Amino acid sequence: MTWTHYLLQVNIYLVIFYAFYKLLLEKETWFMLNRIYLLSAGSLSLLIPFIKPEWISETAINPNIRITAGQLTMLVADGITAADTAFNWAALIATVYVGGVLFFTALFVWRLLLVKTLIGSNSEGMAFSFFGKKVIDQNLPEQGIIHQHEDVHIRQYHTADVIYFELLGILLWCNPVIYLYKNSIKNIHEYLADEAAAQLEGDKESYALLLLCKAFRVDQNVLTNSFFSKSLIKNRIYMLNRQRSTRTAILKYGLVLPLFAGMLLLSSAKISRNEDIKDLAEKIPAPVPGLFATGVKPSARDVNEPLQQDTIKKRHQSKPIKGTALADKTVTRANGEKVYDFVSTDTPPSFPGGMDKFYQYLAKSVKYPKEAQEKNVQGKVFLSYIVEQDGRINEVKVEKGLGSGLDEEAVRVLEASPKWIPGTRDNKPVRVKYNLPISFALSKEDTDKPN
Repeated sequence: MTWTHYLLQVNIYLVIFYAFYKLLLEKETWFMLNRIYLLSAGSLSLLIPFIKPEWISETAINPNIRITAGQLTMLVADGITAADTAFNWAALIATVYVGGVLFFTALFVWRLLLVKTLIGSNSEGMAFSFFGKKVIDQNLPEQGIIHQHEDVHIRQYHTADVIYFELLGILLWCNPVIYLYKNSIKNIHEYLADEAAAQLEGDKESYALLLLCKAFRVDQNVLTNSFFSKSLIKNRIYMLNRQRSTRTAILKYGLVLPLFAGMLLLSSAKISRNEDIKDLAEKIPAPVPGLFATGVKPSARDVNEPLQQDTIKKRHQSKPIKGTALADKTVTRANGEKVYDFVSTDTPPSFPGGMDKFYQYLAKSVKYPKEAQEKNVQGKVFLSYIVEQDGRINEVKVEKGLGSGLDEEAVRVLEASPKWIPGTRDNKPVRVKYNLPISFALSKEDTDKPN
């Protein structure tokens, strides 16, 4: 999983969690449950991409037993310099993202310093708390209520919540929903503190009047819990006088469980790049002269069904690549024999009848080993081999295997291959090296069979 893929998943989960909160939970007066939900939403969004339950992966198996000859991708060997280099958008996006992280990190540090300044400055007209620190102007009336309000912030560690979402905001600064999280958690903090302070006052109307009448002279720094937060006054008074939610409303919070399960399914069903195939493909030379990149992808067939011609689907695309001349790439063995790559040949080797026939041969010949079926072993076997001067397949090697008989089966099928039409150089047949991945996949039906 790449960093980009991880961030994309985290942002998606944050949006889904917040949409659930906005639709079902925001108006409920179970303030502590709402606080726990928002904090959990942030944490779970960070963790879900790493959770891969086995029961999910087991159900995501193809419906048929399939053995496929993996895509035979033949790329131009090292040494090509593209004449028209495409603009690197990935690098630009990464630069912008890192720049944003640095900017918001600096802003966060500046706000921390500002809080320190506020704590040590003249507190005229101000009332706020930051972790265990309270700053309250002694000239303000209703000191008991204000102290009670700020004590709730301190006892319940509300500042820790604010810092947590600030750090999350640095990591995910490009997602607008993170700013909604920040605003919502601050609202909940005030609802909790107002609820406790109003109980001390004994009169909600008087407490609401206190909120309305005070001068809002405190610097509205996002890292503090301010008693006189002008932007939150309307919502605070509304929630203070709102009828308490019934106990049956708690059932809404139970819906979080299927929501969480759905996100696990989404995470496990992701599509990611196969770095092993990418690394191997980069080492495979091009098959034709004139600097062409060619890809031929076969179709998959059930092992026990006869292969019909109309079931073979071919995707063939040739794209000329402008570049510099390539050096002659050959390997000279100890006995003096040379092994060529595609760039060094005038005519590359070919299977009689074309690559379609070769894939038909593989589909008909490969059998899934019983041991691999019993152990539910699936994946790709990466092979290399040499097409000899007389067309024989020789020196078949497993570059990366799976075990459980799959490696041996892949080698067996290649070694038993009919003779190829050999590659030539200077009108003479030469030895040429190939690379090939073969994919093995089991169905759910066969994995459920008793041994």
